[in-house]
Amino acid sequence: MKDSILKAAIVASPKPRWRDVAQTLSYRLAHGLARLDAGCKAQQQAVTDQRVFAKAHNNGDQVAELKRAVRNIEAHCTEADLFKGQQQWVAELKEEVNERLLELQTVRVSGKPDKIANQQTKREEARIRLQAAQNEREALSKLLTP
Repeated sequence: MKDSILKAAIVASPKPRWRDVAQTLSYRLAHGLARLDAGCKAQQQAVTDQRVFAKAHNNGDQVAELKRAVRNIEAHCTEADLFKGQQQWVAELKEEVNERLLELQTVRVSGKPDKIANQQTKREEARIRLQAAQNEREALSKLLTP
């Protein structure tokens, strides 16, 4: 699902929404679906890998969309923009983790173990996404410093 967001962000817009790209990369990192590569070259390689897969499965429409995505990355991607978008994404995820904590505290008052467990799971998932986003931000910051 997140990969479709990445594709939609890159294909639908003349200037891709890099926050969506960063979110997708963070999601993939959190779930072990991507290496901890960062930057425009890594994005270009990831899209190229998807294109090879689509080509192998005779999905011509997806191949064309991914070709366009590579061109957009080449034309518009900068590490500075990626870093800025990733910083914003980390801030949003921090907010989500705090919201999940408040929800968990509210549910604990109810005393229902199933709801408490559910909220704990949601909070942990948000924390994992935050950690992955922070790792990605660190990798991007290393690209910016010589």
